[in-house]
Formats: sequence, C-alpha cells, structure tokens
Amino acid sequence: MYVVEFRNYTAFLKATIKNLPNAGRGQARRLSELLNVAPIAISKVLSGERDLTPDQAIKVANYFGFDDMTTEYFLLQVSYARAESRELKAYYMAAMDKIKRENEKIKNLVIPSEDLSSADKAEFYSNWYYSGIWLISSIEGFQTVDSISTYFGMSRTKVSTVVAFLVKVGLCVEEHGKIRMGPKAIFIQKDNPLLNNHLRHWRDRAIVKFTEPNEDEIFYSCPVSVSKADAAIFKKEFLELIKSFSRRVGPSEAQILMCFNLDWFRF
Repeated sequence: MYVVEFRNYTAFLKATIKNLPNAGRGQARRLSELLNVAPIAISKVLSGERDLTPDQAIKVANYFGFDDMTTEYFLLQVSYARAESRELKAYYMAAMDKIKRENEKIKNLVIPSEDLSSADKAEFYSNWYYSGIWLISSIEGFQTVDSISTYFGMSRTKVSTVVAFLVKVGLCVEEHGKIRMGPKAIFIQKDNPLLNNHLRHWRDRAIVKFTEPNEDEIFYSCPVSVSKADAAIFKKEFLELIKSFSRRVGPSEAQILMCFNLDWFRF
C-alpha cells in the first residue's frame, strides 16, 4: 500500500486492512486488543469520529510492519489530523509534501537501462529473499506485502523493508497497493565478488529442500571420473542447456517460482 497516495490516515488504514487476507476480517478486534481499547473505539477511528494518539499510531505502524518511510508519513498523517491551529496543520502538510516529492523523484529516476549501484547490488545479494521477493512480484496473487509474507513465512516488517528497497532501486514498482516487477533487471558478472554470496544462498536453499523433494523437483549430484575429452563435451552440453534455459525463461509466463542450480526446485 503506497502511503503517499493518501492524505487522510483513516483512508490509508482502511485500505491497508482491506488489502489483508479475507479483506482484513477481524483486524478491528485485533487492533482494539493491541491498543487496549474497546472495539467501538477502533470503529470510531476508522469512521473518522476520533483520532489515534501518536503512541497508538506507532503501535499500529509496527503491527502492520510499515517500513521507515511509511511509518514516518503515517505519523505525520495522524499529527496533521490531530493538529488544531492552521499553522500546525500547514507544518505537517508541508512535511508530508516533502516526503511525497522525494518519493516521486525516486520513481522518476528509474531508468530501465541503468545498472544498480555497487552499494545496491551489495544489499540485493546479501540474502536470497531479495531475489525471491523480486521474482514473486511477477506472479499474480503474490503482489502484496501480506501475500508475500505468508508465502515465504517472513514477517511483514521484513517484507516491507525489502519491498521498499526494490521499489527504490527500480526492480519493483508499487501502484495502487500492488507490488509488481519493475523496469530494471539485475545480472551479476562472473568476476564480481558478490557472485559467491549469490551462489551460496541458492545452494543453501537447495539443501533445505532436497530432504523432501516434490514430484516436479530434481536434485542431482553425481561425482564421477571421466576422460578429459568427455569432461569438455559435458561442459559444452551444460553450457548449451544454460543458453537454452536463458532463452526460454525470459518470455515464460510467471506462474510459479523455481530455482536452477543443476538442481531444480520450488522455493
């Protein structure tokens, strides 16, 4: 949910709840328990009859796992709603406008052909779930923080943080609460020291999976002794397989997540 699309925190909060599984059924009760208030108090907040306090607002932000920018903007929304003087409302409105302008600049700076910076690549390859979340954003039905969080068994806070990074660098875009694969792609050269991280992460995921493989998964290891000539032939054939794989995987419709190490598994 892209918070800067909303001026009113109540509208943002209702949209956030509606975007949860089962349209957020039961969330009002959970919020009342979180804030130690009667359910009617949450109903009044959602209807705009009363406002959250700043202390309640930070608890709500943490509960929903908002990233840093969303939390800051949300707290400003609450402060704006609670402000009484014109001067104070203008102050909070200007602060929200500043955040919105900064985010629009980031969106406008995304250029499809532009490569990621070294620092951004280092973060992307620091853990497997950056690739995982980026890839799953291409699959219909997995384009919200909650659906991604449920699929990978990760906290909403962690997923929100990773999504914010992916949007910032252009690997994902966020439109009307949907997270989608963005205009940029990423490729790591074989002489890049980050390659070791990339390979290790996905080998580790294979180790997690191969103890109980599904029928559509393949885990194959076969230490052998062969002639030098055959070793060269096998290498050529493997490279041809990789080339064929690379050609087909690009236009293939995004439906499921798979990983190819000369292991082939869902993740």
